[in-house]
Amino acid sequence: ERPRDRDLYRGVIASGSVHEPLEENRRRRWGGTTAAWGGRCVPLDPIDFDQRPHVPNSGWPIQYSDLFPYYRRAIQICEAGDFSFDAPDVFPSGPREMIPGFDGTEIVTSRLERWSPPTNFARRYGPELQRARNVRVLMDGHALGLELNDSGSRVRTIRAAASPGTQFYIRARTFILAAGGLENARLLLDSHIPSPYDNTGRYYMSHLAGSIGTIELRIPIEHLVYGFERDSAGVYIRRRFWVTPAAQQRSAIGNVVAFLDRPDMTNAEHRDPLYSSTYLAKSYLTALQSRSLRQARHLLESQAQARSRHWQVVHQGALGLLPDAIHIARHRWIARRRLPAVLGSPSSHRLVLHYNSEHCPSRQSRVTLASDRDSFGMRRLQVKVHFSELDVRTVAVFHNILGNRLEQSGVGTLNYKDPDIEGSITRSLQRFNSNAHHLGTTRMADRPQDGVVNRDGRVFGVHNLFVAGSSLFPTGGHANPTLTIVALSLRLADHLTTANRLARA
Repeated sequence: ERPRDRDLYRGVIASGSVHEPLEENRRRRWGGTTAAWGGRCVPLDPIDFDQRPHVPNSGWPIQYSDLFPYYRRAIQICEAGDFSFDAPDVFPSGPREMIPGFDGTEIVTSRLERWSPPTNFARRYGPELQRARNVRVLMDGHALGLELNDSGSRVRTIRAAASPGTQFYIRARTFILAAGGLENARLLLDSHIPSPYDNTGRYYMSHLAGSIGTIELRIPIEHLVYGFERDSAGVYIRRRFWVTPAAQQRSAIGNVVAFLDRPDMTNAEHRDPLYSSTYLAKSYLTALQSRSLRQARHLLESQAQARSRHWQVVHQGALGLLPDAIHIARHRWIARRRLPAVLGSPSSHRLVLHYNSEHCPSRQSRVTLASDRDSFGMRRLQVKVHFSELDVRTVAVFHNILGNRLEQSGVGTLNYKDPDIEGSITRSLQRFNSNAHHLGTTRMADRPQDGVVNRDGRVFGVHNLFVAGSSLFPTGGHANPTLTIVALSLRLADHLTTANRLARA
């Protein structure tokens, strides 16, 4: 990915809003962001597809059952094993729970997440596409706009370019936008594709993530299922705390999970030489990857004191570091199926809790076109993220449910970093980062009043224009979007195959 290509993703954060730079978490290259993703594969839950009275603007035009067969195919494409996400099914002879005696009627730990190697789709499937007789891959081409026929009912051509001033046009019977959760909306907006109810770019969502508490266990630490496990095929798997659908409905909250996590590696107070070594490696690597020598020098100088403290931790624990370093090098960097994260071993009964929560859809949360233009003349995006009271309450109530269950089961206690729970959640939103989960900007619906595309992904009012990707999501649940993106793409491919077959009949 060249700097000039990445610059095309640069945008504007609206005044009063918070978001990471729009180019930070995206890759404008063959294979897209799969060149940089971590590999977590989790499906949406059946409740995510339902119209929930307590979640405004919720409800998909399709159900979980409509997507289930495509999930089974998608998990294979993502190389994450079988579509099986319950501990008793995957580990029939192993422990059901993360913490023995914890699971109850409102919250359980038997639900799993799976991890791809992670698969770089360009590297894994690029050769197959290049060999295919019915596919033509155009490298280094940028879509700049869609041009409609006189009636506005069909796309006639896509205007594209390899570099500024070298435009070309692509004609086709059917067009699919699969440019990502933000760029799909940008192309529609900049091409003036009509949205009668002004839905394009609205309902922008991501996920809310963070940590406001720690768990103090009252059971032997060796009984805890803390780290990554591997199934019979060698796929990495991890357990999570998950509020049941019945409890979500009863408490009127969104969907949310949490998992036990490592301490903040940037803070040397953890005194763990493994974490300090990881921090140091990332610090130097980030400086090496800087755009300029000046930026690299600034990064190194600004982190000098922090690095000094981490070097002290490494020096003090150097004798025990080598075996761990060898293990990590082998499983994290050398093995094709990569260890998803360096967690280390829990050295005490106090464990960090990290939540991942639904960002509820709001019409006020949106992307629009800024006045600034990129090198091709396209208007850049401006993003304004809105958070609702329900977003904050979901996280707070989840922690209350988890804390109550820890006490009731007698296995532990939930301790908060700040007694002002909702205040700490609200303050954490001021550091919001989408982590490349860009959802909802061309949401699917049964009526144009409620969305941008229909249940098949076709743009309302434009007969030959379809959209693929996370911009279709009416809601995002707690799940990382990649697996659902692949499943929806497979479903669209089947739909278009059938439609073309009928057209030729």
